[in-house]
Amino acid sequence: MSAPVKLLMTWDIKPGHEKKYFTFISQEFPTILQDAGLQLSDAWYTIYGAWPQISMGFVTEDIQVVEDFLASELWLGLKHRLFNYVQGYQQKIIYARGGYQI
Repeated sequence: MSAPVKLLMTWDIKPGHEKKYFTFISQEFPTILQDAGLQLSDAWYTIYGAWPQISMGFVTEDIQVVEDFLASELWLGLKHRLFNYVQGYQQKIIYARGGYQI
């Protein structure tokens, strides 16, 4: 049996785009990832400090699910839309464990 993996993404919201960003990120973004087989595990909003403003994690039991999604046209279009609202985007695939991960 394989260990659960997490797609961990971080970014900062572009100034002046907060309202449209929050509409997109709360209504569309997680639903599309969940439909692709990734379950939202955590979402963090940093209001102070040197960390990225937003951190989101999506988990699955199968790394192939993540790899296939990240190579899909669906992801490329979704990421393009996300980039309208964010800057400093980073992503990585890690082994999922309980608690906050960076």
